[in-house]
Order: sequence, then C-alpha cells, then structure tokens
Amino acid sequence: TRMRNDLLLHLVVCVGVVGAAFGAALGAVDGNGDGGGGVVSRMVGKAQPRGNAANGNDTVIMIYVDSSGINWAAQPPKLMVDVTNTQYTHVGVCFYLPSLSQAYDFASVLGSPAGEYFVNATHAAGKKVLLVVGGATELPVDASYFTKNDPVDLANALADIVISSNIDGVDIDYEDDYSNGNPGLTGYGSTRICGSGPAIAWLTALTQTLRSRLPRSKGYIITHAPQPPYFDIGYTEVYKHIADDIDWFNIQYYNQGPGTYNNFTAIYEKSTIIPKFSCASSWDGSVQDLINQGIPQSAIVIGKPVGNADANSGFIDASTLATIFKKGHQMFPQLRGIMGWQWGSDTSGAWAQAMKNAIE
Repeated sequence: TRMRNDLLLHLVVCVGVVGAAFGAALGAVDGNGDGGGGVVSRMVGKAQPRGNAANGNDTVIMIYVDSSGINWAAQPPKLMVDVTNTQYTHVGVCFYLPSLSQAYDFASVLGSPAGEYFVNATHAAGKKVLLVVGGATELPVDASYFTKNDPVDLANALADIVISSNIDGVDIDYEDDYSNGNPGLTGYGSTRICGSGPAIAWLTALTQTLRSRLPRSKGYIITHAPQPPYFDIGYTEVYKHIADDIDWFNIQYYNQGPGTYNNFTAIYEKSTIIPKFSCASSWDGSVQDLINQGIPQSAIVIGKPVGNADANSGFIDASTLATIFKKGHQMFPQLRGIMGWQWGSDTSGAWAQAMKNAIE
C-alpha cells in the first residue's frame, strides 16, 4: 500500500466543503482566473489538445500527485503542481475513491478552473494526465466491495470524468487486503487459491469497460499500479484477460516489508518474500519473475518512492537508484520506464532528471 500524507484524514472530512467552493475561490483569487497558482501561465487558459507524448513504446517517467499538490493552508487553497519543465512524461492525479464515488486529494481539482489550467499547462508541455482510482484507503475487506462498487458503473463514472476534464486516461491502483491474505485475488474462504478471488473478474470488467469508453485510437491510456507480489497470487490472470486493453503496469517496488526490493538483484533478478498467510509459500515479483509469467518488458514501469518518507520500505537514494536503473535497463532494454511516488518530494524535477539520464 502507498504511505499516505497525514493530511488525508483531514481532507476526507473537509474536502466536500472545500471542493464545492474550490473552483470559484481559485478562479477569483486574483481576478485573472489563474487559480492563484502562480505556476500556471495565463497563456494556457485555452483548452489544449491532450498530451502529445505518444502511447506507443515511448519511455515513461511518471509521477503521482496526492494532497501535496495543493496548499490547503492558504486562503483560498493554492494549486502548487508544475511539471512543465521537468522530465516527467505522465502525471497521476490522485485519488478517486470508488467506495465514496468521489475524487479526493489532488484529483478533487479536476473540473475546477484551477484543474483546467493545470491540465492545459501540462498538455501544452507535451505531457499526459491520468486519473488515479483506488489507493491504500480502498481495501476490499470483504467480498461485498466488488458488488457494491459495480465495475461497469465505476468505469463509466471514471470515463465521464476523463472526457469532461480533457485528460488522458485512468490508472487503476488496486490494493488488496494484506492483513487477510489478499482475499480479492485469492478468495475469502479459509483455503486460498491464487487467482480465484473476485478481484480478477472485477478488474477485468473495469478495464475492459474503460477501454470501450476510452479507446486507444483516440489516444487514451489505461494503466494499473499493482504491487510486485500480486503477480504471484493472481494478477497474471488479470493480465491474460486485459492484455489488449492495458498500456502498462506502474509496479510498486516498495512497501513490501523491511529489506525488500532494495537492491539490483531483488528488483530485477530474484526476490524471496515469505508471507504470513497466502496461497503461495513465497513471493518473488522481480522483473524476471514477471517476464517469466508472460508480462512483456514494454508493459513494465518500475516504481520507487522519491523520498525516504514516501514509503514504509523500498526507498533507495537517488544516486544509487540511478545506478541500479541503468544496469537494469541494460539487462532489459525494452522496459517501459520509471514511476515515482510522489511529486511533493521532487517539486524541482531533479529526481526525474537523474532517472531519465540513467535509462537513456
């Protein structure tokens, strides 16, 4: 699961009030309609075409933006994100929460004047914007989660937001309930079978419906952000059903416990993680493991925390990580790219630049 900003609980309580007034407040803050963001040029007020970066096999350097994208202490709240002069190619706007049928954190700005300026500026710089759905607060603690949050209805709601906000697609951040043996992927009974849980059909229907609404021919992108061990307990079954619908996986090589995915061998060649309760006696999740299971290199984006405080485990300092990435991309030259969690730790784009230099 992703480590969330301590502000999240406050946001969940107050964003309904703040969000309702957010667009008007930001649009009127200085009489120029630029949302008071400062970082967004008034020259991009007009709607820009969705990003120019191709969907093909171009290198991806993706960053996620959560609550850190807004200065909520400012009156009115101030938009802070600017990736226009960085090496990031894609921005994940977090989070839409299915159980609440609402966008929170930075995603709550979509559809507001500030959100429009952010999207237009990002597109003008040739970059793409994805709506992120799910996250660590959306754990399926019981099987009813998959019926209460109908995947077809959810896909249509997400597609409506993407289209109306003029953004480029959806990133599905499905997080299973680790404390209960990841039952979404393995089943809710006392005996677990890898790939037998309701999440398989749910993720398949969600992805396929999204693709029907957001066709690749129109430049739309659909990605998933699973944790590496998920491929050893059922996520490969999801891929078999959606191989033609997904563009790539933003794989979270972090938050898997102390000492995991913290060196070249563990990330790229072989890992051994012994779970407390699972359908499998051990987990791997390395790049080689994924490839052995049929995931193409071009569908693998390796995700790492940008800052030491951005995850419970898996952080590697930028210099060491760049060396690891360079070696990894020499071994697997068709890998799609790199993902960072999260923007608040790389507002200057220095991390993105170092990672891009490593894999060029």
